[in-house]
Amino acid sequence: MKTKDMTITALFSVLLFLSSFFKLPIGPVPVTTQIFFVLVIGLLLRPKLAFLSTLISLLLQCIFSMAYASLTFGFVIGFVISATVISLLTTNCPTTIRSIVSVSIGTLVIYICGTLYFHHMLPSKTLLDVITLTTTPFLMGDFIKAILAIAMAKTLRKIYR
Repeated sequence: MKTKDMTITALFSVLLFLSSFFKLPIGPVPVTTQIFFVLVIGLLLRPKLAFLSTLISLLLQCIFSMAYASLTFGFVIGFVISATVISLLTTNCPTTIRSIVSVSIGTLVIYICGTLYFHHMLPSKTLLDVITLTTTPFLMGDFIKAILAIAMAKTLRKIYR
């Protein structure tokens, strides 16, 4: 792996990790900028680097903030899968349309992982109740984050690649 790749992987790992500390607690699932960074990572980095960057962040969160003990750990797992999927879908052809589709799929992956884990941890809640708690309140905010991530990745891609 090149020094440039290691540096960019470390940078995005730390940015994603640090974004987990800035929370707006509005319920059992707080609002963070993590999804924004996951989307940017997926849109900007090659699949291997996107995977490593989000995996390193997941490990940092497990070590330093005990994310694995949280009801929202499924979302963190979803970040790794999502960034990798987005990167696989956009690496060879990063058009705006392809970015929109891949970000939509990536966000859906995050929601599915987070919702299923949340439901697993709280089996007394119905799946519909869990969806209402974990996704519905965040749709508009995540839509805005997706638009900003696509715009930022488009700008950064010119510099990075």
